[in-house]
Amino acid sequence: MQFALLIWFDESEVRERSPEEGLRVLQQCSDHNHELLAQGLFLSGAPLLPSATALAYNAAGEGIFSDGPFAETKEQLAGFYILDCKDRAEALEIAEHIIDAQENFRGGIEIHESIGVMGECITCF
Repeated sequence: MQFALLIWFDESEVRERSPEEGLRVLQQCSDHNHELLAQGLFLSGAPLLPSATALAYNAAGEGIFSDGPFAETKEQLAGFYILDCKDRAEALEIAEHIIDAQENFRGGIEIHESIGVMGECITCF
């Protein structure tokens, strides 16, 4: 089963980190990613640039382009994982480990099960 884990946190907290703390957190993330890869669980993933660099397109009407951030929320989408887990419980366990592996992590993780295999075209409706 494939799961998307969406990582959310307050971007202002990241900007407040010292360079040393930032490098330490990046190393913690890298170490954990290598563990997932070695276990055959990691399919894809990436950190995202700050929400101010994002662009949204709304296809309603003629379409609207909008520069980010898009919502007045405390937390912003910061990155994602695509994982191959045996079940939802394993995906939750990995999400908990992601939180534990990062010093002072105060964000959240959404877990979404995929409806198909990457590369396939799926009709849902």
